[in-house]
Amino acid sequence: MAAAKKRILVAEDTAALRFLVHVTLKDTGYDAVAVNDGNEAWNALCQADFDLVVTDYQMPIVDGFELCRRMRRDPRLKQIPVLLLTAKVFEIDVAEVQAELGLFTVLAKPFSPRELTRLVHERLGVCSA
Repeated sequence: MAAAKKRILVAEDTAALRFLVHVTLKDTGYDAVAVNDGNEAWNALCQADFDLVVTDYQMPIVDGFELCRRMRRDPRLKQIPVLLLTAKVFEIDVAEVQAELGLFTVLAKPFSPRELTRLVHERLGVCSA
């Protein structure tokens, strides 16, 4: 399956949600790596190549916004697509945040694992079975 070659970084501080996203992506054939916060995500991005990042908005140490800002300033990372997960979708200007951080989409929590998979497949150009 083509998806097996795509590597996705998941940054989420809530253990149950991190597990859900990680397992959902692994079960769909992606090579998913899960970390606890934006600082761990930044370290992972500096050490390995990823095709896509799924990050939470609110995390300790380095939040999803700061992680995206760092990525967009780094020539090696600035083109990696980012999907932002947030429970604050009604408190932020989604269009403004997407434009400022170069996000391909913002997904509101709670979300459907099926919708997450569909968005990731669509962005990475993977046909779902």
